[in-house]
Order: sequence, then structure tokens, then C-alpha cells
Amino acid sequence: LSTSFTPKPTRNTFQRQFTTSSTMASAAKDVTPVIVGGGISGLATAAALQNIAGVSCQILETCTLDEFKNNKAGAGAQLGPNGLKALRAIGGEELMQQCIEKGSVLKGNAIVVPGMPEPMVIPDTTEEETGLPQVFIRWGLLRELLSDQLDDGCEIL
Repeated sequence: LSTSFTPKPTRNTFQRQFTTSSTMASAAKDVTPVIVGGGISGLATAAALQNIAGVSCQILETCTLDEFKNNKAGAGAQLGPNGLKALRAIGGEELMQQCIEKGSVLKGNAIVVPGMPEPMVIPDTTEEETGLPQVFIRWGLLRELLSDQLDDGCEIL
């Protein structure tokens, strides 16, 4: 059995909390964020911090520079309209368009069912419904596009 006591907030408590939050916010500007991993998520986070919040960071990556620069690495990633909108927010219309141009716009899916003579073809209506396509892009190309967003203030270690 445990009990806890929460003091009733007073004006002084609010003032102390506000001052602490303000002090912490200004101190945070002096801190360099460290991102673990230079994959798609790590690079997207770094680009967003830089391009949206104006914060430079460090990325910790285990692969060599040659491995990191290999745009043929990895399988692929499928980006729907929300993924493309996220890229637009991170790097503008240009980044989103580069992803569409370097990837393959999906027009539908074919499902091969064992025992069926022909694949089942399902057309994709995403672009008509949302104005943005579904794109399949090689993982290494997407990583290259995101890393190109980073300026010299972001270090990849």
C-alpha cells in the first residue's frame, strides 16, 4: 500500500514551473541532438530538425562511408500519399518530386494465388483519390535523397 501527496498548485508553483520550462528551453538550444542510426528514420529526423526547427545534429552510423553512399543498398520502400506529404514537409516540393521521379509510381497490385491460372490484378486508385501516387523507391535512393538534405552542420559519425 502506498500513498502519495500532490500539493495544490499555487501561483508561486506556476511561476517556478514556467521559469524552469523557459530556462530548459533556452538551454536546449545549446544541446546537439544525437540520432542513433543513419537509415530512413534517422535521416528523416535529422532533415526535419534542420529544415523545420533549425537545429543541427549528429547521426551515429555503424556502416562505412562507402556502404552509406551506396544508393543500390537495401530493398525498397513503398510510400503512400502521407509518406510523400511528410517528405514535402521535411524538404519541400522538390524532395517529394525527386522521390516520385527516382521511384516507380504504382498503378496497381498483382496477387499470384497458387492454383489460379492468372494473377489477380487490383488497380490502384490512390492518385485519383488523393492527388498523390503510391511510390516504390529503392531504399538506398531514398537514403541518398534524405542525406542530400543535410548541410555541413549535421555530422554523420
